[in-house]
Amino acid sequence: PNAIELLQKLGTRVERLPLPRKLGDINEQILQLANMIGAQPKALQMVANINTQIAELKTASAGKIPLTAFWYSSNGVVIGDGTLEHEFMQLAGLRNLAAERGMFGFNQLDLELLLSAKPQILIVEEGSDDAFSLAREYLSHPALQHANFKVIRLPAGLSGCAASVIGDVASTLKQELTK
Repeated sequence: PNAIELLQKLGTRVERLPLPRKLGDINEQILQLANMIGAQPKALQMVANINTQIAELKTASAGKIPLTAFWYSSNGVVIGDGTLEHEFMQLAGLRNLAAERGMFGFNQLDLELLLSAKPQILIVEEGSDDAFSLAREYLSHPALQHANFKVIRLPAGLSGCAASVIGDVASTLKQELTK
């Protein structure tokens, strides 16, 4: 039996929430969970903080010429339209080259195609630990080391538990783009 079935057999209430696809989904889920456990004031403060950080990111990019970018992850995967990452890129005033190439969701992209697109920015999420991983070694490739783009390293977790890192991602992205 899986963990959910086991918890239900033990009489524990189990709630299943879909993965958030938009930033607004995260705020809705925070408030929904807060209502379930009676933590509304804390959730309202959390949502207000997230909204402030998102607004600051959007304000920082207002009126600037959009830079081209890929959100690049393990195993050469780029992130296209229909994702939280894409929405972040739009808020930051970036042009998502994966989305412009008709990519939706998560797609593998050959290194040669990535480099030939000549992005100005490459966004990567940092791992939560320094353990060796072949999947993460893609950033060590000499072609990426010598490419002419800025690498922005964001806190890990957006594709896992977005609510816990969304504000940090917005703040870090804003800081890196204003350097």
